Amino acid sequence: MRQYLLPKDKKYYKVNLHGHTNISDGKATPEQVKEEYKKRGYAACAFTDHFVMPDVRHLTDDDFIAILGTELAVNEPNMVRYDDGKTYHINLIAKTPDVKYSWDDYKPMEYSVEGMNKTIAKAKENGFIVSYNHPFWSLQWPTDYLGLEGLYGMEINNTDATTLNLGESLRDYLYMCNTGKKLIPIAADDNHNKQGFTGLFADSFGSYNMVACESLTYENIIKALENGEGYASTGVEIKELYVEDG
Repeated sequence: MRQYLLPKDKKYYKVNLHGHTNISDGKATPEQVKEEYKKRGYAACAFTDHFVMPDVRHLTDDDFIAILGTELAVNEPNMVRYDDGKTYHINLIAKTPDVKYSWDDYKPMEYSVEGMNKTIAKAKENGFIVSYNHPFWSLQWPTDYLGLEGLYGMEINNTDATTLNLGESLRDYLYMCNTGKKLIPIAADDNHNKQGFTGLFADSFGSYNMVACESLTYENIIKALENGEGYASTGVEIKELYVEDG
């Protein structure tokens, strides 16, 4: 008896679920990001600029989906810089291209498990799915994240956060899974492109999700993410994955 762990009759699309443009602290325009990612075989990118959700719907075409989103963050009290304290970062991904966003709906955010759960619940009410970003880079401990509820996924690799250790991130992810939560693993670039798209210090094209869909549509990508149909990778392509006869 063979049980497939990944869908075998769907097409897999390469997706970056975390990225920034010059609308916040990135260097490239949304149009440049689309051009460079599409050139390298990506079928979709989430545009998750800090605290704003740029309208990138015009970038969607027959071969590329521009996913609307934003990254929200809150630091622990009295934190001066990221190196000195802990911070929560979450990505809100719009379930449809028509979802509306306003930062006023979420501010002020509170640094606590309870505060974050209120933010996550509000985002879901407003039509978003929510992921938890780079806890190791954010200097967070299990007590900061084990009580989080309502997430669809969690980053286990992040190209831009160069201090992010994959082993530590996998540990954090497994801690979360051991509480009974079903979260998809996310490998994302978190690209800012301040050093361009190529070269030793480029932060693009290093981490991605392969998402299994019947066809390439915005709604199908979101559905696959919610259902956990696909996998995260930093380069390995999985053709087939199953267990058989125990």
